Amino acid sequence: MSHPADPFAEIRAQLRLDDLQKRDDTLPIKLSIMTSTCYRYSQLQRMLETLCRQDWKEFEVLICDDGDTTDLTPIFQQFEPYLRIKTTRREKPQFSVDPTGGFLTLFPIASGEYWALMQPELMLYPEVCRTLYEGHLKELPSDVVLYNPRIGTSETLIKWNEINGRQTWV
Repeated sequence: MSHPADPFAEIRAQLRLDDLQKRDDTLPIKLSIMTSTCYRYSQLQRMLETLCRQDWKEFEVLICDDGDTTDLTPIFQQFEPYLRIKTTRREKPQFSVDPTGGFLTLFPIASGEYWALMQPELMLYPEVCRTLYEGHLKELPSDVVLYNPRIGTSETLIKWNEINGRQTWV
């Protein structure tokens, strides 16, 4: 499935899942990690593997299938034994690389105390989720500027604030 949004779409992701621990549903959900994806199959798989390898597991992963023409369900099912995953699908009249609409569909289903938005091409070090929650999310500098879609338009930036009552880090 070649597509300009994923130059690696034809390259099968080389994953190593046999050494992963199964998810622990008894842990609280303190962080909601959200991504919106369209035509980024191998990138999405690699990102999900890096989330499986986090040394701190008190998070959920929310994914918006943002109008992809291929069924992403097999990818979601591949990682459900290891991650707490929630998914939505957004139909779009035409291709667009703007993930804002996809993120907006995820906000109402987020359970975490804090939210982090990320692109599917990001691959994270094993300590990133813990560091986000324990450090940076609680002690962000006062000059950090974030966009809040509930308050402003896409051109309006605001300082650290809340979306749906939860502090959000982008």
